[in-house]
Amino acid sequence: MNGKENSRWKLSRRSWLGAALGFGLAPGLSQGAIARSSDTPVRLSFNENPLGPSPRAKEAILTQLNSLERYTAEKGEEFRTQVAQLENVEPDQIFIGELLEEFGLQLALSGPPGGEFIYSEPGYTALVGAVSPGRGKVVGVPLNDRQENDLPALAAAVNSRTRAVYLVNPHNPSGTVSEQRDFDAFVRDVSTRTLVLVDEAYLDFLDDYPERTAARLIRQGANVVVFRTFGKLYALAGLSMGYAIAPKALAASLRANGLGLTFEANSLAVAAAAASLTDSHYVPAVRKHVRQEREKWQELFERLKLRYATSKGNFVFFETGRPHAEFATAMLRKGIDVGRIFPPADLWTRISIGRPAENAIARSVVEGYLR
Repeated sequence: MNGKENSRWKLSRRSWLGAALGFGLAPGLSQGAIARSSDTPVRLSFNENPLGPSPRAKEAILTQLNSLERYTAEKGEEFRTQVAQLENVEPDQIFIGELLEEFGLQLALSGPPGGEFIYSEPGYTALVGAVSPGRGKVVGVPLNDRQENDLPALAAAVNSRTRAVYLVNPHNPSGTVSEQRDFDAFVRDVSTRTLVLVDEAYLDFLDDYPERTAARLIRQGANVVVFRTFGKLYALAGLSMGYAIAPKALAASLRANGLGLTFEANSLAVAAAAASLTDSHYVPAVRKHVRQEREKWQELFERLKLRYATSKGNFVFFETGRPHAEFATAMLRKGIDVGRIFPPADLWTRISIGRPAENAIARSVVEGYLR
């Protein structure tokens, strides 16, 4: 690919920021075109970032295309070191990849059958869903009345059989963030009794996430594992890359069992993720877009007098007063895919934040159906 051809693939930072802060539609695609397309519904169901990856990530992918014949060991180790420096831990404490399921299975297999894994429900079940093959037992603890992780109830559920407590903060599907002082106190207490797993897939949507992350507690010696992903804020869902930060002793044990080998990592995902972390303009633009669109949704809920969770992620969670299957079917008929139910919250729905034009259409459909 020559320089002239390569330039056609590159998206300038100014163009990307314009898309992020404006309507962000593909060339030639109008708001009306989205509304009329019955064959391709607007997908607001998987908490993806439809604004697309950082321009630096796209450029890194193009460069890496010339090296696909090579394994990723060297680049993977460089990325692991980059992440370790960012998190202020040792490289051996970093596991690259989307590893929730692998961690769940490893932990379930690491002790006697019947070890309990506590989590908030409704909730994201990737990790706890992976413990059954290892003969682990899942224990669900309901959210509190603000749709937050019920920290006192979770702490009370810990017993001698507990293998780990798994929390998502901000929570999925509610998007709520636990108050920092209470969350830190919970983690410090519970981590003295069992392992605490904190999934921070959406925490980087908050401006103050470095002050909130449980990775701070790992650096202080707490028995905590933190998970991050590049599939949400960084819009790399199609390349499946994230990482976990673990205490030194647990990291050594997991690595001895073959977890987190950089040799087998996807080289395009590693290149894109590494480049994304160097783009200081990208994250503020995405955060601004998500915050503005989330506020518009919350204004609608207030106007319709609907109960809703105070989300800090790139999605909203609200009570429709209709069975989820009925509501989702009605939305799909209007060209909006809102996705699955989150049991036992049958009367609640989660809607991801898309591009502004998509969100405007979705809000119009919701208002027309529920008013």
